[in-house]
Formats: sequence, structure tokens, C-alpha cells
Amino acid sequence: SLPPALLLWLCTPRRNPYAYLRGLSKAASMAFGTASSAATLSTTIECAVAQGVRRDVAAFVLPLGATINMDGSAIGICISVLYLANASGQLAAMNAFDMCNVGLVSALLSVGAAPVPSSGLITLLLVMDGSGVRMTPLTAYVLAIDWFTDRMRTTVNVLGDAVVCAAVDGLVERSERRAEPPALALGDTSTATPAVEPPPRPLAPTAGSREAGGRARWARDADFPLPEDWKEIPRLLPLPPAPV
Repeated sequence: SLPPALLLWLCTPRRNPYAYLRGLSKAASMAFGTASSAATLSTTIECAVAQGVRRDVAAFVLPLGATINMDGSAIGICISVLYLANASGQLAAMNAFDMCNVGLVSALLSVGAAPVPSSGLITLLLVMDGSGVRMTPLTAYVLAIDWFTDRMRTTVNVLGDAVVCAAVDGLVERSERRAEPPALALGDTSTATPAVEPPPRPLAPTAGSREAGGRARWARDADFPLPEDWKEIPRLLPLPPAPV
């Protein structure tokens, strides 16, 4: 359980990884009893939400993981094929490239495996055929205990989905925290938006005096009632006296 705990500690430092894994005991027991990731999906979602994972994240990550995240199947099938090759004397003829090919084919075929019980039997035979490992009477021993190993593979699949779900929830929480604007302390105006002063009132004409050329003297007068239409201002002003 060290790699899942390390992944949780790196992505979600506020969550105790071992306490989170203990909270998934109901989902792990359900996966071991049903040997199906699809049948355990609802229990896995409820356990993850009870451990603090947001429901929208769990509802997106866990169904996707139950479909394509078959890490337990990939590991178990790879070990079974290499065991059969070693027990039948075919491992001596395999080089490092052939062994890596077994792991790659197991990982790719496990993605397309159905989340139902005993679906690893078909994947095991396909990996043996793709990697060049011949079927021998020893294959019957692996097929005979597949009902038990399939349950352990399903448990690993479900726990892996839940760990990745918690890691994704921690990454989403970090991104949301970075996107939020920083909160200002009480009395801190260093980053506050400066107050915008209202524009000054326009210059209002005064009817008491005239300047040379018949132009009106403009002054700021807060008591002067300004009309809505500025074109009416000349009409409101008294006419200058006629020249003698």
C-alpha cells in the first residue's frame, strides 16, 4: 500500500492516505465478493464521497476508471503468462524485448476487458497467443484458480480507481485555490481598487454679468438647475441689452 499512499500524500497533503484507504474497506470487500468493478461502482462512489471527495469528481473519475483502469488485471495476467512460460521451459528462449512485450500487451488488452467476473480468462489466452507462449497442460492450473485471483485483481482495480479519484480531487482543489483572488486583510488598502472621484459638474452660466463680445461668464454653481437638453441653455439666459 506504499505507492497509493505516496500518490495521495503528494497530491492531497491535507488527507491522511492510510485513513483514506481504511475508509475504502467496504468497497474493497464488495469488490472481492462480486469480482466485478461495475457491480462495486456505486459502493466505491459512496465510500469516496464519505472520505471527503467531491461527488462531481467521484461521479466522473470512478466510472471512467471502472471501464479502462484495469491495473490489477494487467499485473495479474502478466505474472501468469511469465509463470507459465517459466514452468514450461519457454522463458529461456525469451529475451528482454519479449518480456516487455508481454507487459505491454497485457496492459493494452486489460483496458478493453469487460468489468465482469472471469473476463481475465479471455485476456490471458489472448496475451499468451500475442506473446508467443504456447499453451501447455500447466495452463489448466492457472485457469482452475482464476476465480480466486480474479477477485484479488478486482480489489486492486477498485482501490486504484479510488486513489486516483482522491488525487484528481486534490489537484482540482489546488487549481481552484490558485484561481481565487487573494483575500485582503482588515485595513489593507495596498491592492484595493482606488476610489473613483465623481466628475465635476459642468460650468453653469450666470446671468448677472457679461464679458466683452457678448460672451457669458461661466462659473461653477451647484444651485443652478441644469436642463436635460443643453441646447435649451441659451434660451433660458436673459438677452443682452440692445445697443444704443
